[in-house]
Amino acid sequence: MTLDEVQKNAPQFSGVVHSFEVLLGSTDPKFEQTLRLRTADLYRGFSKYLHRVAAANAELAPVLLAKASDSEHSADAASAQAQVLAGALPSETAVSGVRKDL
Repeated sequence: MTLDEVQKNAPQFSGVVHSFEVLLGSTDPKFEQTLRLRTADLYRGFSKYLHRVAAANAELAPVLLAKASDSEHSADAASAQAQVLAGALPSETAVSGVRKDL
């Protein structure tokens, strides 16, 4: 795979991520958390893809591994945002009135 082929896939990835990002900003913390977690999954998947391509193309590896690292950082940021939102969510007990372990 060439760098040009990888660059052709990047806009498709960006389009998928954008489709999640346009939904952000709702008033539902659970929905927001889910969007952040899915965004993190997308970034991690793209990072794995870049790692596979880098392993098969030594001459492209430095560029691809740098981009993979960027994707991992974005995934970590989205996961951290989801964790913050998780702290803002009401507990299962408060929502249902029943303890989860019963």
